[in-house]
Amino acid sequence: MAMIKCPECGNEVSNKAEKCPSCGVTIKKKSSCLGNCGSIGCLFFLLLFFIGALGANRNNDRRSTYTTPNYTNTKKEEQVKTIKTETKVNEVSSKTDEKKDKETIYKIGQTIKVGNWSYTVNKKEWVSDSLVKSYNPIFNQKSEYSFLQISLTAKNEDTSSNFLPNVHLVDEKNNVFEPANVHGEKVLVLGLDEVNPSLSKKGLVIFDVPKDRKYRLKLNGGGLIPLLKEYVELN
Repeated sequence: MAMIKCPECGNEVSNKAEKCPSCGVTIKKKSSCLGNCGSIGCLFFLLLFFIGALGANRNNDRRSTYTTPNYTNTKKEEQVKTIKTETKVNEVSSKTDEKKDKETIYKIGQTIKVGNWSYTVNKKEWVSDSLVKSYNPIFNQKSEYSFLQISLTAKNEDTSSNFLPNVHLVDEKNNVFEPANVHGEKVLVLGLDEVNPSLSKKGLVIFDVPKDRKYRLKLNGGGLIPLLKEYVELN
């Protein structure tokens, strides 16, 4: 128990006494500054602790709702898409190749449109050297094999005049033969004879080829589209 002096009479009085026993003056207790500061400090500490705990809970909530991207699955999906795309491209390519392999083979007498030209093979026959020479008396060349003569009608379907496209013979081994160098009134001069729009030109195309093979006549679109082609079976 601590003793303090009475502010009125100066006698010593207990710090817990409410009144001075000598003069009866009420003793005013002084509040402890240290105690008050300590209480404030405790409250401040508790406030900081509460704020910190609340912030930690919010961070935990954010972490719990955030999903880490699955990069492995994304890469797998991209690989699958790439494979599917490549498969489709390969399918289209294979179908195109199948169409090329399954080219339409026409017959003698049919009219075939190829690019800006329509063709009709009227007939074909093996002929003698003397008959070929009759087309042009100056022509003295004998056949190396045999002369295959083809009667051909070509019509210009374009809006302007065009030169007759060249044609070729193709055998079963895909050997390609050029027309023989035969000239005459009845013989078509391929690449030089000019045909006006909507008009036709009929004549002969002669090939010097072996007789013991199967042949197709290869017709093309001429002009800027020579890659367009069709075949006529001659056997």
